Amino acid sequence: MWRRTFDVLFWLGASLYFGGMVAIGAIVAPAVFDSAHAAHLSMPNISPPLEPDRQAAGEIFGVVLQRFAYVEAISLVLILIGIAGWLLTQRVVRRSTLFISALWLLIAITTAYDFGSLTPRVWSTRDALRQTAAAHAQDAPGAAWPERAEFDALHASSETLGKIKACALLAMVLVAAWRGPPFRTGIAQIPLRRAEGTLTPPPSSK
Repeated sequence: MWRRTFDVLFWLGASLYFGGMVAIGAIVAPAVFDSAHAAHLSMPNISPPLEPDRQAAGEIFGVVLQRFAYVEAISLVLILIGIAGWLLTQRVVRRSTLFISALWLLIAITTAYDFGSLTPRVWSTRDALRQTAAAHAQDAPGAAWPERAEFDALHASSETLGKIKACALLAMVLVAAWRGPPFRTGIAQIPLRRAEGTLTPPPSSK
């Protein structure tokens, strides 16, 4: 019973996490930015050369990511409980379980770095970018703009971390799906005896 419970918790966390990341990256992000562009959304205090619709879409998508962070934390806890249950209940710890544990550690480290260090720097750099936009309105293409260069670099790092987490989650799901049940269960063999040309079970020893 406990083994089945740990399986359910693991798959609940993994499917929620991986499915959420796919939905956000493939559906939510394009829909938000395309809709903002089509509706010509704008924000106050946004000066050229920044695009108002992209800034508005980025603001909305940032809120989505902040709320999804709670889903990430809950999913990581559920996956961890499932892995811990496997480690405690398996007679011999399987290599696939150790590999899944290493993937969980990788995801946990990248998530902690993302929300503990990288995301706050992205938000602060974005604010600095908006504050200095007016001073660069007449700049020639390719002119130096330190705040924009820093924001682009941080944004690229954030996207890379997201891809790392998505790939690690995909690998975790595939390994867990292909590894089979934690224990091999043998089918009880009933001894048979030959009597009058037929096979019959032996008499009960009562």
